[in-house]
Amino acid sequence: MERTDLPAPVPPLVLLVLLTRQRQELVDVGEISRRQLYDVRTFKSVLVVLEQLRRLAAVEKSGTFATSMGQLVAGQAKNRPGWKMDGERFTDRDRHQSRMREWLDVLEECGVPRWRAGLNLEEEPARTEIRLRPAPDVSPTSSTRPGSACARGSAVTAVR
Repeated sequence: MERTDLPAPVPPLVLLVLLTRQRQELVDVGEISRRQLYDVRTFKSVLVVLEQLRRLAAVEKSGTFATSMGQLVAGQAKNRPGWKMDGERFTDRDRHQSRMREWLDVLEECGVPRWRAGLNLEEEPARTEIRLRPAPDVSPTSSTRPGSACARGSAVTAVR
């Protein structure tokens, strides 16, 4: 994996603008209702995830790094008392990892990180590769869209 410079932190207000643009696109295509446009819970969740990604990148001293989905979930669990392990161990793990992937997808649609799951030789997810990017322009005259909410999912590559 190629090392990259660690970009400047994304201010919370910029993330809010990016998230609102991303959610407006979802409203426009009918995927969510207009009432869900300004979802504070989603904003707080992706903000905390982005802060965690920056901490991990700072340890690596690079804007590009690899981690495990388990490590990402463990980092979020301490901030989320509602994340209980109350059922079958693998069911709980899958539920938490699915939520983490959803948040990473939202952040990617906002144009901040790029992420992909790397697969081992048995075609099982082996690591999560993250590349932090500078925040897109959010000025009122900006017409650029950092990502497309309609193009869900992330790339999966084999780790050899």
